[in-house]
Amino acid sequence: MDGKTLKTLEYDKVLERVSLHAVSEKAKSDILCLKPTFDYKKAVILQDTTQQAIIAKNKYLINP
Repeated sequence: MDGKTLKTLEYDKVLERVSLHAVSEKAKSDILCLKPTFDYKKAVILQDTTQQAIIAKNKYLINP
């Protein structure tokens, strides 16, 4: 996705709003650096990682 498309979608503003929910400065920094991917395998891996974090948070009441 090119920069013009991301600007049109206000992607930077979306990331900024999401980063407000970060529990640490490192997490906020990581969120603000996120970029979309078109690589299907990478997207599946990232989704799996997110799902594992959600499970850990809900099961153990921790912030991974």
